Amino acid sequence: MKKMLILLFFALLLSFVSTVSAQGLPQVELFDVEVNDVVKKRPPNEQIQQEATSILQSINGIYVKINPMPKDGYMVRIPLAPSLTVKNKWFNDFINEMVLIIPEEEEPYIMLLDDENHPHFLIAQQDFYQIVTLIIGESNSLR
Repeated sequence: MKKMLILLFFALLLSFVSTVSAQGLPQVELFDVEVNDVVKKRPPNEQIQQEATSILQSINGIYVKINPMPKDGYMVRIPLAPSLTVKNKWFNDFINEMVLIIPEEEEPYIMLLDDENHPHFLIAQQDFYQIVTLIIGESNSLR
């Protein structure tokens, strides 16, 4: 069952189109879980990178539910350039991207892949409102 969930999650991640911006960096992608498609893309910028770093620094636990795959909501793939080291008692590795998971009826959480591509699901103290606003814009809402 656990392997099936992980395979399903990776299949969903692979459905993120690896779009590359003019600078050669992958784009930030907003994936709608219900639509099963990327609904917004934008080039990464310094503000998004700083906010992502701040979220990573606020990691304060692991996501403990059995099924980490949301049934609704959004997933946001954020490429990180340069790669970052995340070191705390729940995760210790270099990462070059992070995925924010934002279910509609639950608290959001983060997925990081270690150097062997094993997923780690973590929670952070900092909320994701600011980074989502930077990605989708002030006037837009997720729904």
